[in-house]
Amino acid sequence: MHVGELGIFIKKLYRDKGIGEFMIRQALKYARKEGIKIVELSVFANNGRAIHLYKKLGFKKVGLLKGTLKNKGRYFDEIIMVKNIG
Repeated sequence: MHVGELGIFIKKLYRDKGIGEFMIRQALKYARKEGIKIVELSVFANNGRAIHLYKKLGFKKVGLLKGTLKNKGRYFDEIIMVKNIG
């Protein structure tokens, strides 16, 4: 496999404890071990906390999809991010 997709969600009660960063680091380790070269993800464009973490871990923004995500009846832009690990 050449490309892997990453997806996580942390419940509000458990945020700001380093759990998301730990999970992503573990997923990246596993992906490397499995020979994956690129990890991609998407994130709500208004989720600054997640975007900050992904950038901290080396993900780069490569695209923006307008109005593709829906939450509670509202549409949001989606940012596509990738990290080359191979």
